[in-house]
Amino acid sequence: MSSALIPGIAAERTDLGPDDIAHLQLLLADWTLIADLSFADLLLWLPTWNDGGFIAAAQLRPSTARTHIPDDLVGHFVPRGRHAELDRAFATGQQTQGASQPQHAVTRAVPVRRGGRTIAVLGCYSNGAADGRLEQVYSQCADDLVAMVAAGDFPRETHSDQGTGGRGGAPRVGDGLIVLDTA
Repeated sequence: MSSALIPGIAAERTDLGPDDIAHLQLLLADWTLIADLSFADLLLWLPTWNDGGFIAAAQLRPSTARTHIPDDLVGHFVPRGRHAELDRAFATGQQTQGASQPQHAVTRAVPVRRGGRTIAVLGCYSNGAADGRLEQVYSQCADDLVAMVAAGDFPRETHSDQGTGGRGGAPRVGDGLIVLDTA
């Protein structure tokens, strides 16, 4: 399992440029927040160079829930049409919801946008249950973060050396969370 983009996959199987790959690396430096807040396994799906489908370039399991995908899927190819949620998110630039189903079913597909275009899709895999107050707050924070990813506002390019999580023992969501409003 990889929490860093496999450079060979991006270079050999996609048409992504160096700036797109750098943006994805920034996302992966901080995506532990999304996994932990949404209680979801995450897969980063990259469009293949021939538009034939998607290749899994990175995978992360949450520390706040049991894994939904016990297999390592990095390097796994999914042809177009196999997972409609991935296809729709990539084509429309909008988040899509899948059914909350067992193993390997996309429960949410989030377009990863940069410069006004979709460069990848973040697949979220969970049971979708948010029973208690803590889970509801975490889920709302996850919704806010993935909305920022879909809008191209997260991660921010200006903090390229300072990820908010996932690097060198950086704090995880379970260590504490402060939610601020804009005021």
